[in-house]
Amino acid sequence: MSKSNKGRKKSGTKNNRDYEYDPVSKTHRLKPHVAAKRAAAHAKAKAEKLAAQASDERNQRMTTKGSPLQRAIERDIPIVNSNDLGPCCATVDALNERNEAMLVELRGTTQRAIDPVTLRADIIVVPRWFVRKHGRHMAHFRVFLRERKVRVTG
Repeated sequence: MSKSNKGRKKSGTKNNRDYEYDPVSKTHRLKPHVAAKRAAAHAKAKAEKLAAQASDERNQRMTTKGSPLQRAIERDIPIVNSNDLGPCCATVDALNERNEAMLVELRGTTQRAIDPVTLRADIIVVPRWFVRKHGRHMAHFRVFLRERKVRVTG
């Protein structure tokens, strides 16, 4: 082998300093830290490309299919918006049953406030989770509590 044929043949934008000679296989290979850096850069570029594609698809779906309500109807997702469904309880009997069930659930909670006059813990505290859970019914439930003279706070 002549001296002119030894070494790595440079092609393209590859840098000679990124390669090392392997005497066993008599070939040049990428240095391990350079290979790891290139693999990380490739993975990052691939992830960014996939994210951009997903974003583009999402934007295209939103513009082509219309409003979120329309997409929910197409996918058979139940709509739970009081403005769309009308009154929260269909009949007076259903409203009374709902009020009673909510009162039983509220009495089952352990949070109580102390009455400043009697110093007894007999005022029911309405927790935030309860208001979030039964938000559609809170308007008629608070009236129901006032009519029953149930002392609540919160």
